[in-house]
Amino acid sequence: MLQHRLEQQLKTLDERRAMIQGRLEALRQGKPVEPLPPMDRLDKPPQSLTAEQKHRLLSVLGEVDLGDSEFDLRAFLSRDTPESARMMRRLAPRLRKLTGLRERDPELFELQRQELLSGIGIAHAMRHLVQLRHHGEASEAELQDARQGLKDAIARGFEVKAKLARLELKRAHDRYTAISEELEHAEANREQRINERFDEMMQHLGQVRDGPPHRDGPPRDRRRSRDD
Repeated sequence: MLQHRLEQQLKTLDERRAMIQGRLEALRQGKPVEPLPPMDRLDKPPQSLTAEQKHRLLSVLGEVDLGDSEFDLRAFLSRDTPESARMMRRLAPRLRKLTGLRERDPELFELQRQELLSGIGIAHAMRHLVQLRHHGEASEAELQDARQGLKDAIARGFEVKAKLARLELKRAHDRYTAISEELEHAEANREQRINERFDEMMQHLGQVRDGPPHRDGPPRDRRRSRDD
C-alpha cells in the first residue's frame, strides 16, 4: 500500500513538472498562461465544454477590446488546443455569471464584461513584456512600448473598476433615498398610523373578550348549571 501511494505521488510530481515546463514555454512564446492548479487537483480530470456550450459562452464576450493588443482572444478560445481549453474552463464560471446578468441587469453586465476583458488584457500585456525581457533580443524602444502597453492595460482596468464602484455607489444612494422618503412619509402620518394601529388592537381585544362569532345566533353558555 505504501509503495502504491509513493508511486502515485511520483506520478503526480512528474505531471506537475511537465505542466510547469509547458507554462514556461508558453510564456516564452507570449501565449496566455493560467495559474498552476493546487496539488490536490492534479488528479481530477477537468470538465470539458461541448461545442454548443463554448459557442454560447463566447457570445457573451461580444466585441472584444484589449486596447492595442494584437492578441485575438475569441480566436484563441475557439481553438481546439489544451491551452485554449484550460483558459476556457477558467473563464467559464464568470462567463456563466455574465449570461445571467445580460437580461437581468444590462448595465452591470456591460461593466463586468469590460472588467473581465481588462483583466485578460493586463495578463497578456504582462506576458508580452516578460517574453521580450526573457529573450533579451528586444530593443529598448520595443521594451518601452511593451511597458507602456502594460501601463495602458492597467489604466483601462482601473477605469472599469472605478465605473463599477460608481454604479454601486449610485445604487446604494438610490436605495438610501427611497428608504428616507418612506421614513419621512411615515413620520408625516405618525398620528394617523398610531390611531389606526390602536383601533386594530382594540378590535382584536374585543374579539378575544367576546369570543369568535357564531353563525346561528349568540354564543351558548357552555357552563353547566347547578341543576345539571
